[in-house]
Amino acid sequence: MDGLTAMRTLLKGTAMQIIVGPVLTRKGGYAFDCWTPEEGLSCGYTYGRIEDAHYARKVEIRYSKKRDSDHTIPCSTVDEFVRLMI
Repeated sequence: MDGLTAMRTLLKGTAMQIIVGPVLTRKGGYAFDCWTPEEGLSCGYTYGRIEDAHYARKVEIRYSKKRDSDHTIPCSTVDEFVRLMI
């Protein structure tokens, strides 16, 4: 079983999952998006500095893992984020 299949299996069998996208350039700064099966895609706040966006993403990942155990999947690339959302 490859990593993507394992992640999809994890997502199907859990009560609450969150997928955290990578930090991307947006109009006015930098942001990351999150996706949950319950709420769909949530566009993130746009930060003026890339360091602030990375810090906020790390906080989101840590907070989600504490709240939902290990059902948070941080993505490194847009392709990975899109594949897991589908």
